[in-house]
Amino acid sequence: MFLPTPVALIQQQHPSLSVAPPIQFTPLLQEFLAATEHDFVLERHDSTTLRLSWGRKNSTSSPLDLYLSERPDVFPKEPFARIPASDGRLGFAGDVGVRQTPTGPRTIKGYELKIERLAPHQRYFVQVGSGDDRVILGERTLALEGSKNFRDLGGYTNTEGRRVRWGQLFRSDSLSQLSESDWDGLKGLQLSTIVDLRGDSEVSVAPDRLPTRGPKPELVRLPIAADASMASLLVATPKELDKRMAESYVKMAEEYAATVYGPLLKRMADPKSGPVVFHCTAGKDRTGIGAALLLAALKVPESTIVGDYARSNDAYAFLMKSFQENPRYQALKIPAEKIAPLMAANPEWIEYLLRSLKEKYGSVEKFLRTKAGLDEATLSQLRAKLLEPQKP
Repeated sequence: MFLPTPVALIQQQHPSLSVAPPIQFTPLLQEFLAATEHDFVLERHDSTTLRLSWGRKNSTSSPLDLYLSERPDVFPKEPFARIPASDGRLGFAGDVGVRQTPTGPRTIKGYELKIERLAPHQRYFVQVGSGDDRVILGERTLALEGSKNFRDLGGYTNTEGRRVRWGQLFRSDSLSQLSESDWDGLKGLQLSTIVDLRGDSEVSVAPDRLPTRGPKPELVRLPIAADASMASLLVATPKELDKRMAESYVKMAEEYAATVYGPLLKRMADPKSGPVVFHCTAGKDRTGIGAALLLAALKVPESTIVGDYARSNDAYAFLMKSFQENPRYQALKIPAEKIAPLMAANPEWIEYLLRSLKEKYGSVEKFLRTKAGLDEATLSQLRAKLLEPQKP
């Protein structure tokens, strides 16, 4: 899931750099990793193959059926494969099932299953379960040429046992490098709205690249200027950086609650609004705050919020390269060692935000009510729209 650490990667690429202290695997992040270690994970193996994998300690007393669909809300009646019951774990020595279908063979081997010969620009979902007890899986990070941090916020389980719906909420880094091929792959999402959180100077240099064919999503700007905070962080010492970044998250959430984050969540709660993607430049700070507030409003546990935030570290190398190649920052001649620590997603920063809002307002939900203008009706609407129904 994660790169070893962004710092380790920086040191591999630039051995002479003096970088910030290593990212800490905080208790909340460790809790998230431990809780999800053996979960089923669906990810893209290559352009026409999906890989479904699971941890060694999973167990089942009955077979698990697997269903494949192009939509997260409609699945066929017949499964395309079955994982037989195992003695204490879902693991097999060698092939336990090969089934030839019009789209090619599906093979279960060891602790993974590969679904091959799929359409290269089509997104798929897999339903796993026995009888009526099933879980929907989707690709968390979408495989794109021009973005490596475009992620679906679906599938997370909240404190009431309800899951966030797949295919409705997406967070991303800049969309300025998306190719036409990327948009071919994104058409299946049926995005209704792109919310750009970047400031004017960022947009002027790298505007979002929209599709040239077919319907275009509505482009909405809710700007948060990054210039002032960026300037102060670039002159910070490594010891100051963590403190300033964490404090900047709280300041940003409070300062833009009414003008950015409140309107963002209200748009998502609107029953007439379709799937939404919101993004900034790297997709981790301004976007990370928005995702944290959204997931908190959906009653997703803090450990999961922190885990989702930390996933941006998977895109570190791409984000670092994109930042260094940005003409705006090339003109400023910012040294790589100054940029490097800022491209990491340190769990401590988002944890500080959640902790500060709870201490000051009583809870993140109370913060959203008092500062972002979300009333009970809007929060209820948000949950009704974006959470799967409660299981009986």
